[in-house]
Amino acid sequence: MKTLYLSLLAPVILAAQAAAITIPGSLVGSCLEVTLNPVQICEAPGKEAPGTEWEQRRLSPFIICFTEESGNCFTTMHPANRARIGTPAAAFPIPDICVSYSPFTNGENKGVVQLEHEDFFIQIILTFDRQDKKGLFYGSAEIEEKAAGTTCYYRGARFFTRAIQEMDYPLTLPEDRTKKALTTEELSDLQQILEELKQTTPQNATMSLYRKRLLMLLPLIFDRGDVNLTTPETKGNTALHYACALGHTELVRLLVQAGADTEARTDKGALPADCVSRPNAAAILNILQAKK
Repeated sequence: MKTLYLSLLAPVILAAQAAAITIPGSLVGSCLEVTLNPVQICEAPGKEAPGTEWEQRRLSPFIICFTEESGNCFTTMHPANRARIGTPAAAFPIPDICVSYSPFTNGENKGVVQLEHEDFFIQIILTFDRQDKKGLFYGSAEIEEKAAGTTCYYRGARFFTRAIQEMDYPLTLPEDRTKKALTTEELSDLQQILEELKQTTPQNATMSLYRKRLLMLLPLIFDRGDVNLTTPETKGNTALHYACALGHTELVRLLVQAGADTEARTDKGALPADCVSRPNAAAILNILQAKK
C-alpha cells in the first residue's frame, strides 16, 4: 500500500517541484548555451507548421552572453565579422544582430530569446526544468528560424546557463558539424582498439563503467558510421568523452581524426576536455586543442 501511495504521489511531487522553479527575469551576468548536438530539424515553406519528416543533425551550440553592459537586450556584430575586428566599422559587410531575452508572464516556466537580423529571425523558447545550488539554470529549448521564405524548426535541443568566460564572444551562431562517413582505415583502427579494450582489466569501478560504455558505443559507430552518436544510457557522453576519461591517447587521436566533435557536451554540459584523466592528460589535451 505504501508503494502504491508513493507511486501515485510522485507525479504530484514532480509537478510541484517544476512549478516551484523561479524563472529568471533577467539573464544579465550569465551566458546562455543552447546545445544542438544532436538536434532534429524540419524545414517548411513559408510559415507552415512542421511536417512529419525530421532530419537529425549535429550543430555547434548557440552561445549568447548577456553582460552587465548589454543587459537583456543588445545589438552585436554578426559573428562572421569577427575576422575584421580592428578595421573601420564601415568595412563590416554584414549587418548587426539584435538580441533580447524576456520571461513569460503567464505563469509558465518559460522564457524567450530572439535574434533579429535583416536576413533571418530566430526565436528560442526556453523551458526551465531546474536550478542548481549555484543558481545556474537547465532545461529544454524549442527553436524556430525564419529565413529566405522558409521556417526551420528545431527539436531535442537543451540549454544551460553558466558564467561568462574570458574567451566568450557576445554571440556565437551554430555551425553544421554533421560528419562524413568513416573510412575503411578508420574503421579498422577503431576495431583493433575495441578488441584491445575487451582484453583489458579496469583499475576501478569508474574505469570499468567507461570501458563498458565504449564497448557498447564502438560497435554502434561501426554500424552507423557516426563517431558522435550517443544513447539514452550515455546521457550525452560520446565515445570521445569516455576515451578522454580512460586516458586512452590513441583512441582519442583516432576519434578526433575520424571527426569526433571536441566541443560535444553531455547532458550536464561537460566537454571531452573536462573528462580527461591522467597519466596521459597533457597529450590528450594537445590532441583536442589541435582540432580547434
